[in-house]
Amino acid sequence: MSVVLGSSTLHNLWRVEQYRPNYHIDFDTIIGGKIHDVHASFIYQYDKLSNPMDIVLACGVNNIPTDDTAATIIFMFKSFVNTIKEHSKKNQHEKPNRVVISSILYAPKYCDPGLYQNQNHLQKVRDVNAWIHSFNESETGEQMNLHKHGVHGDPALGPVVHKYEEWKEPSKFRKLHLTDRVKGKVAADLIQLLENLNRKL
Repeated sequence: MSVVLGSSTLHNLWRVEQYRPNYHIDFDTIIGGKIHDVHASFIYQYDKLSNPMDIVLACGVNNIPTDDTAATIIFMFKSFVNTIKEHSKKNQHEKPNRVVISSILYAPKYCDPGLYQNQNHLQKVRDVNAWIHSFNESETGEQMNLHKHGVHGDPALGPVVHKYEEWKEPSKFRKLHLTDRVKGKVAADLIQLLENLNRKL
């Protein structure tokens, strides 16, 4: 069973033209949801399901412009992953649940160079994304590199230069969601990721 859990980042991804998987992918997205909201939803929606799951977590963007530190956000991800793994143990899966955490967008809303210093959370995103990359490498070897959309190059390695036209909101400092055109590329990435996991059965 393939599942995508998240906030609004991948909401309506199934509506873009490029979303054409050969199998069902379950989406559970919470608009404005933080990691703990998505975590709670997983417990409520999936705890009683006994079949093993490949899960993509696409949440955390709404934690960034808060007082949550990078360490706090990473702790929340670890707790969420632990719940997913405990689900496997409880149901005695022959094939354990597998998790890939999507990297967090370098959205202009909280990473634009024009923001005041106390509103710019670039380093927080870099720190969380560095942990996510290491986690994914150690768990499945697969990555969901959302952070490379809406920007030039890789902001983990150099300055943030946004492609403002790839973000939906008209106001620069409110830009948080990718356009449907960019979501088409994300949909292709997601399908490829899940196919890669299927080949590793």
